[in-house]
Amino acid sequence: MFFLNSIRQKSQYEVFLQQQHKADEYKKKLQGQDGALTKTTSSPQSHHERSLIKQMTTTNDIIQFLRNSHSQDTSIYAAAIKRCSELKQSNTFHSIIQLVHQQNIPLNLIFCGMVLHYLGIWNKFDLQKKLFEQWFIHQQFRSNTIPSNPDLIILNTMIKGCSKKGDVKQALYYFQLLVNHYNLKPNVITCNLMLSVCANSCDMESAEIIWKTIQNDPDIQIDHIIINSMLNVYAKCKESKKMMDLLDYSQQSEHFISINEIICSTIMSGLLKDNKIDEMFEID
Repeated sequence: MFFLNSIRQKSQYEVFLQQQHKADEYKKKLQGQDGALTKTTSSPQSHHERSLIKQMTTTNDIIQFLRNSHSQDTSIYAAAIKRCSELKQSNTFHSIIQLVHQQNIPLNLIFCGMVLHYLGIWNKFDLQKKLFEQWFIHQQFRSNTIPSNPDLIILNTMIKGCSKKGDVKQALYYFQLLVNHYNLKPNVITCNLMLSVCANSCDMESAEIIWKTIQNDPDIQIDHIIINSMLNVYAKCKESKKMMDLLDYSQQSEHFISINEIICSTIMSGLLKDNKIDEMFEID
């Protein structure tokens, strides 16, 4: 097969470097709100309190410190969430968020996005969903001076949680909010996450609609990650013919994408699932 020949032409080290770079860029986009929160805070007092939190080694100390603090700065509470995550004490998140609500601290998009992000990391999807509904659908705990709509980063975070659960119905709900309610434009991360949800739930029909959207959007560049995500949908749905047709499409000169180790692995996985053992060893 062409893809088996192609993969031999690249060293494993080169493939690893390419995929590591893609993963790093992807992670930076998803976690961009973390650094932004720090940049928006210039108060020396807030900086000092965040530094103290970073040095704490127990969640009891962190919670007690927050209870004694009279600050209305969300960056301090965000630092507490991050420190508890580093201490692998995610059960403390709820107590920190309750303190923010009880003290009527004005929320902002960066803080909300960071909280939802860490809840997703620790698979606390029920609390993540509940807070999203409170903050952005029911408009609870919101300041009138802060924009009430979620941004693209927040909605991508919610879709990512659905991807980890394989909950395509909830993912489509957030996708509809993104496009129709908030009039935001999906980016490559959005589309890749939606394809991942569809793969995990074997929803080929929804995936193909998203794929058509990607193809018709000049602002979305189809790369290794996007192609592999769509190939993975077909692989998990045992649609080996469609999978191989898409692979052929990716090798056409007008939208050529070189085949790497990950794509090769996805193709072989799909052929195995569809019981196409002989096709794995065919050479064009």
